[in-house]
Amino acid sequence: MRIPVFLRVATLSAGLLAAAPLTVMAQEAKPTELSQVIADRDRADKLFNIGKTEEAKAIYERIASSFTKDFEFNRRLGYCYYVSPKKEMAKAATYYARAYALNPKDPEVEMNLARSYSWSGQYSKAIEMFQRIVAQNPANSEAWVQLARAQNNGGQPKAASGTYEAYLERWPGDRDVRLEYAAVLSQNKQLDAALAQYRQVLRTNPYDLKARLGDAQVLSWQGKIAEGLQAYEEILKREPQQYDALRGKAFDLYWLGRFDEASRVFAEINKQKPPDKDIQDAIQQIAKAKAEESARRAKAEIDALRDQAQAAVGRKDYARAISLMNQAIQKAPQDSSLRLQLGQVYAWSRQWDEAIATFQKLYAEQPNNVDALREMADAQVGANKLADAAANYRALLERKPDDFGSRLNLARVLSWSGKLDESRAVYQQVLRDKPDNFEATLGLAQVSAWSGKNDEALKLFDQTLRMQPQNRDALLGKAQVLYWTGDTRAALEMLEKMQQTWPQDTEVDRVLKAVQEAEHQRALQQSATARRVDVEESIRRQRDLLAQNPNDLGTLMTLASLYSQKADYKSATTYYEQALAQRPGDKDLRLTLARVASWNRDYPRSISLYQGLLAEESGNRDDRLELAKVLSWAGHNQEAIQQYQQLLKEDPKDTETRLAMARVMSWDKQLDASLQEYNRVLQADPQNREAQIETARVYSWKGDTQEALNLYDQVLSKDPQNSDARLGKAQVLYWSGHPREAKGILADLQAKAPKNRDVALTMAGVNSALGRRDLALQQLDELNRLQPGSPDVVNMQQAIRKDLRPVLVVGFTPSFDNYDLDIYYLSSTLYFSPTPQIRSYFSSNIIPARDTPSGTSSTGREFLFGSYARMTDWLLVRGEGGFNSDVFGKNGGIWGVGGTLFPLDNMQIDLNVSRRFINYIPRPVVLDINRIQYRGAWDWRPQRRVGVHADYYHENYSDSNRNNGGNFSLTGKPVMGERSEVEVGYLYSVFGFTKNINSGFFAPTQFQRHAALLNLRGKVTPRNTLFFWGSLGQEQVYHQSFRWDGTARTGWECQINPHMKLTLGYGYFAITSIVRAGAYRTNTAYATMEFRF
Repeated sequence: MRIPVFLRVATLSAGLLAAAPLTVMAQEAKPTELSQVIADRDRADKLFNIGKTEEAKAIYERIASSFTKDFEFNRRLGYCYYVSPKKEMAKAATYYARAYALNPKDPEVEMNLARSYSWSGQYSKAIEMFQRIVAQNPANSEAWVQLARAQNNGGQPKAASGTYEAYLERWPGDRDVRLEYAAVLSQNKQLDAALAQYRQVLRTNPYDLKARLGDAQVLSWQGKIAEGLQAYEEILKREPQQYDALRGKAFDLYWLGRFDEASRVFAEINKQKPPDKDIQDAIQQIAKAKAEESARRAKAEIDALRDQAQAAVGRKDYARAISLMNQAIQKAPQDSSLRLQLGQVYAWSRQWDEAIATFQKLYAEQPNNVDALREMADAQVGANKLADAAANYRALLERKPDDFGSRLNLARVLSWSGKLDESRAVYQQVLRDKPDNFEATLGLAQVSAWSGKNDEALKLFDQTLRMQPQNRDALLGKAQVLYWTGDTRAALEMLEKMQQTWPQDTEVDRVLKAVQEAEHQRALQQSATARRVDVEESIRRQRDLLAQNPNDLGTLMTLASLYSQKADYKSATTYYEQALAQRPGDKDLRLTLARVASWNRDYPRSISLYQGLLAEESGNRDDRLELAKVLSWAGHNQEAIQQYQQLLKEDPKDTETRLAMARVMSWDKQLDASLQEYNRVLQADPQNREAQIETARVYSWKGDTQEALNLYDQVLSKDPQNSDARLGKAQVLYWSGHPREAKGILADLQAKAPKNRDVALTMAGVNSALGRRDLALQQLDELNRLQPGSPDVVNMQQAIRKDLRPVLVVGFTPSFDNYDLDIYYLSSTLYFSPTPQIRSYFSSNIIPARDTPSGTSSTGREFLFGSYARMTDWLLVRGEGGFNSDVFGKNGGIWGVGGTLFPLDNMQIDLNVSRRFINYIPRPVVLDINRIQYRGAWDWRPQRRVGVHADYYHENYSDSNRNNGGNFSLTGKPVMGERSEVEVGYLYSVFGFTKNINSGFFAPTQFQRHAALLNLRGKVTPRNTLFFWGSLGQEQVYHQSFRWDGTARTGWECQINPHMKLTLGYGYFAITSIVRAGAYRTNTAYATMEFRF
């Protein structure tokens, strides 16, 4: 009975059992068992074939062990799980994986396996599969979408966004995927990006329901609740019972506090569906809010009065603010925060006695209110009651020893009251806790100077200036100490620079005049130069000590400090880590290590240390500020912004923190949010130059170059020598197409600061834009020597050198006209750069032509060598020479010389003289006709999108004919972007020959043409671009009437790889041209291959 069994196996339809599985079955099963297995398989296959996959699956499961190496069996069982209503995707993946291992080339199995992985939560495997599929077949749109979904569900939102973007570049019209991408962006809190995608859909279909719902939802999530509500209302005008729109409207009304309206809408949608948990919670909150309505209204009235008072303070209308705060206190006399704020307003208006009395009363009623005690001490300082202030600061520090600000204030008050030794002791205590604190170091420097300890004071002032080089108080303090120590010249230099920086500062002016008077009274004295500590020798001694006692904490700390002085932060970090291992709980040591690790660019370690410190002391502003800085340096911009926001919640008036946050927002490309923060700074301090300059910089990054230039000019009108504003203006001029104007500013800046990296890098870019690549590369090489490996420098060097590489261009252009003139134009040109300043080329052209009616043919040949070079910023010269030959053995020289003048950044003038042969039509080739052309052209771009062109030419032909002509065109680009461009314009062309003779080419005594122009460019994918050039107008030949003519040319450009580009195209020309007058049409094709070495 074995033979029939195996015959049955061998003849199963579709070859379901392969030879290898049969062999295994024969070895492992008895004949009767094998027969049963085959019978079961046959029955399951029949069920499968009629679509009863669940019944087939039950049978397949029983016999699966017998068909582990059978591709079709595993494919079918995988499919049964794949379509099962039980959602058994993990099992589907198991059997599809077996089938895939047996036949990896089956596209259905490969795709279903990838989907099964994704839908069963095996995202890493799914991603790998989908990436393989799209790499093999980039046109598989479903694989792109599934890959994006797997990446998003697998916790890779950035990768998912990239995949969605790639898909939409290929299939920009896929509305469903764009909506899906928008939903993913909104889920990932990328609300601006989501909104852009929804609105892209709405531009093509303003009534797309999903897009309108998504747009409304994102607006609400952005906090633009009123706009979101309006969007939902617009949807409901068309579909009054649309559930999602009603639901969104209800929640927007709820968030706006319009509870009665929200309740009515919630009741309406609950008729459609039972309320979910969010709706239930909202309804409960509304009920609770109504119950608390009275209290809320009272609070709202108090808050309104408080807000009005704050607004009055912003206007410096303190009387109004005090009146409003008193009204609020009458409504809530037990609210201590209102009374505290009232005292603050008294203090801001310099009503010190009223402020002190308010704080004293509050503190007497609430002895534990340390805020009242602190504010009272601050007010006493303002009232010059220094002894009372000092006593209150001491009392405050007994209750709150870690109040760093109050300890600093105590030190200041003691110094102002003449208690210099006590003040010194307090400052030193602060610095023991925070060794690098700027304010304490500055205060100690001032106290040391007032105490006559000038050497110590100078060291401390230098220390502060290393932290903040432009700090006015530190500069003034150092200048005064230099003056007191007899170094009058150095003091004068500092004070004169300060007067330029702060021309309205009366104290600087007073001290400068005093020093200038002393300059006339005594001879200059040179102060002794403090002997520098030999750091290397100190390191050597400390390493010897450490070798004797490797765990000595003091030696480790000293070595770390010495290496920090040497700027060897890597070694310093190593020794601080060893020290920290011995004292892991030492906060000062952790803080120092965090700082040094950041200088060593070990950002993860620095961030970890700062986060640990904040976990122990969340209210430490200095640590949080340092953490924010390091996060921004590490590129974690969003996390840095969150830290800055936390700081600003605690102190909204902290200008430096707000500036830092605005700066990071701009780096994170949150340009509008950044501008909002800069505007807040400028509202509080309209003269803040740092904010003005950085606002201008953000506008330039947004592409609003005119606004940026206006802001830079505002700064320069008040401070003409401000280097930051001048550099910013130069950069904007460069980016907006005015490199020569930018170069004038940069040259002056570079003369004053030759080592300024930003100035040098911008100058290199400007020289490159002006065609002076030689100067640009020199500048970049110098920068690379100063700071090797800088990405900005390397990228610019690579871009310039790429333009200098040899390029070979090979082309073929056949054309056929309705008079049976066929021309085949073959060309090849090799461009190369013998020096960065010179671009040269070898060119050869072979032009077979056949005139069928006359039975003549010819082949013209041209061979040329030429070069052009940008000699100065305003002059480019060029020249070329070679020879022309034909099949009749005639040879002649061809040449060209010329130059281009650049009187302005947006204007150029071309002057050229050239000799050429008419070598593309048989009769002129036979007659050996050549011409010498004199040509001048003028191009001007009054605006970035507008171009004006005019030219004139005179031509002398060897057949004794002469030609004069010219062209004028005006073009504009209403659409101009990276992916698409539309250019429209007008062209007028005129020429005329002096003699009406027939030399085989079109030579009318009069020709003129008017035409409208339309040029299009569209980048359909990153590698593929489509072009169209067309004109439509009327022409007049001789004295005939005008007649319509037109041209159309299309092209496709494909960037095959970074080195190779292919261009193909077709053209149709219906104008009078190179042959007899009358209706004339030409069809032409062209193919060009460009290879960059």
